[in-house]
Amino acid sequence: MLFTRKNELSSLLTRYFYRLNQLQEIVFACFIKGDYFANSFHYENQIHQARIHLFKVMKKIRKSESNQSILSTLETLYEIIFSLNNLKLRVKDHATFEVCEIEIKKVAKFLGAVLRELNYKSFSKKSDAVIEQINLLSISIAEFEEIYQSTLQVVSYEPIVFLFFVKNLIAFRDEVEEFYLRLIK
Repeated sequence: MLFTRKNELSSLLTRYFYRLNQLQEIVFACFIKGDYFANSFHYENQIHQARIHLFKVMKKIRKSESNQSILSTLETLYEIIFSLNNLKLRVKDHATFEVCEIEIKKVAKFLGAVLRELNYKSFSKKSDAVIEQINLLSISIAEFEEIYQSTLQVVSYEPIVFLFFVKNLIAFRDEVEEFYLRLIK
């Protein structure tokens, strides 16, 4: 069966967002699960494997797509997710994550929902589900920012790392929304 160029790109983008979601799920599991420090090798291996799968899809996208804007956005989204990963390296006491566990779980839930909604069907026409999940992600980011302002600034040894985390979440949300709206035009 022959695929048109647009169908091939949609298929590759669906795979890309699936793999990016797998990576973010592992990254957020490091924050949520209390055993990261005891089992860091296990988690880092999972992150490594998820990155390899994501890079394989990116390689296929680079071969089939000449639109530098799309490629640049996909690389930016990956870089932001990987920047979020740095939080676990900067927070030395897992009890700090327990303070904001509910908010982190919400962010992870809606970040994953956005990435799952970015699929073959949503690339052909505007999907209210994608926009709705982006809005829910915005709300969860605002709730995390609120706990940062009210609590994490006081209890965290280095509260600035949580501010960077919030800024990265906002950058991800903005980038994915702009990408989606540009793609469906």
